[in-house]
Amino acid sequence: MGWRIAAGFGWCLWLLAIAASGAMNAFAGYGLGRSVVEGLVLASLSVAADGWKAMAPLYISMLVRRGSFGTVLFSSMIWLACFVYAVGSAIGFAGLNRAVTTGGRDSLRAAYTNTMNEMGEVRAQRAQSSEQRSSSELEETIKAALLTPVGGRGTVGSISDDCAQDNSRTRDACVAIARLRITLARANDVDRMRQRFAELEAESQRLSKAGGNAAGDPQEQLIAKLSGGWVKVGDVGLLLVLTLVAMVELISAFGPVVLGEFVRGHREPNGSSPIRDQNLGGRQVEGQLVGDVYEFLAKCVQPAPDESIAVNTLVKRYTVWCQDTGHAALGEHVFVSEFDRICSSDLEGRVKRLGFRVKGLRVLDSAYAPLSIPPRS
Repeated sequence: MGWRIAAGFGWCLWLLAIAASGAMNAFAGYGLGRSVVEGLVLASLSVAADGWKAMAPLYISMLVRRGSFGTVLFSSMIWLACFVYAVGSAIGFAGLNRAVTTGGRDSLRAAYTNTMNEMGEVRAQRAQSSEQRSSSELEETIKAALLTPVGGRGTVGSISDDCAQDNSRTRDACVAIARLRITLARANDVDRMRQRFAELEAESQRLSKAGGNAAGDPQEQLIAKLSGGWVKVGDVGLLLVLTLVAMVELISAFGPVVLGEFVRGHREPNGSSPIRDQNLGGRQVEGQLVGDVYEFLAKCVQPAPDESIAVNTLVKRYTVWCQDTGHAALGEHVFVSEFDRICSSDLEGRVKRLGFRVKGLRVLDSAYAPLSIPPRS
């Protein structure tokens, strides 16, 4: 019962992974369209390719067991094309999303840095200015100087047209006024710098509250530090995108095969496990005795050191023998497990299974016992 719960949980996780992978590819495909219709067509194609990527390993596994290696080649080509497309689309989608997310933080930090640099420049300029009088005070002083009477014939301002015309009677006064005007210009510059500094200070506080004084991507900083400098800060984003895509695509592509083998490894007729019960002969399924692999080998195969047969051929012959003798046939995985156990123990390694072929055996059409398997105790 426990393995069924584990398998069910695994299938749920795989469905989540394939849904995430399909969504990533759908969004990436939709973004390639020039219109809504084209986007939907490309998104559908991307989802179909992602589905083939996920299911093709199951089909290939079944074809390999059947020995259809020509079809396996074509299926593998289809799967490879779909897998490459899915990975490329997922990388583009994940990379774009990460660039948008981290790019906003980088822009905020750049704005904060520029603001602080300009504040430093304004502060340095203010420090170099020695003018202490305010601009309003200097303006009043200039007005008073222009209103100064000159020999009862008018004022400095009226005689010299506010010091725009040279006049011997107002020359000295206008020189002093010119100096005051220069000082006033400096005072105006100081006032502008003071106002600009206040604006920059308020902007820096706003950017700081928004996170502008923090690192653009703390995750990049932390991973680069933990790697001891092996991964540069600028490369962390690419590494994270590739890791995310590899995880999603590999789980969605190979999850069914892994889960299928897990389930197959725990199943056999009547629900028992070959790991828990190696003596399969004599068990019953729906009123039928299970065909004993030991007895089948003793009656239907012959030693042939220079020959080999496909595993699926041996399984088919076993199934036929069970039908002829009125037994229930074991599943392929359970049969192979029991066959491997007999080869390593009873046959002492004289017959070996090498992948999908068995070396040292020949299947017989007639029933006799040339294999010389010792009787069971």
